[in-house]
Amino acid sequence: MNDPNDLVTVAKFQTPAEAELAKERLEAEGIPVFLKNEMAVGVMPYLGSALGGIELQVPERDTATARDLLEPPSEDDQDGEDDDEDPPIAGA
Repeated sequence: MNDPNDLVTVAKFQTPAEAELAKERLEAEGIPVFLKNEMAVGVMPYLGSALGGIELQVPERDTATARDLLEPPSEDDQDGEDDDEDPPIAGA
């Protein structure tokens, strides 16, 4: 039986900046994150492809939530408003 605290890779990134943004998004939701290969790729970027990129790992119990949070919004998630329209100005 797997321990719910075992780490699972939920995403891979080519740059430390991308990985850090995703990490901050998950941590803001209370999900602990480990970035595997972050230091190696940060110091020697040419190793990124050889190492498979930077792996964002979360505890197994948080896998589904983490994947949902990192998933870009689909067109179905849009509110149906015209994107060309300017947003309302507060106080106007």
